[in-house]
Amino acid sequence: MKKWIKQVKFGDLIKFDEHYHTVFNDQIDCSNMYGLVVDVDNPTEKDKGQSVTIKLKSKKYAKDLEDWENCISFNFPDDDDNYGDLEVNLINKA
Repeated sequence: MKKWIKQVKFGDLIKFDEHYHTVFNDQIDCSNMYGLVVDVDNPTEKDKGQSVTIKLKSKKYAKDLEDWENCISFNFPDDDDNYGDLEVNLINKA
């Protein structure tokens, strides 16, 4: 089942299709990687943004992401241009 990245819930196991994620000024290829949703912040205040944190199952970028415990983050509305239309495969619901 496909889901927008903004719709995932804490504890969901997801799989990316084609996805390149920007970390500082570099891009890492997360295509076909699995990840666990470890944090979702959906604030109710109108002027606050949404954030989603995914812990990658693969250790391929563990060194690049060691400051973030092998996690990648999405912050909306800041990331809308790059990731606002990102769909992921929901493997298992929380």
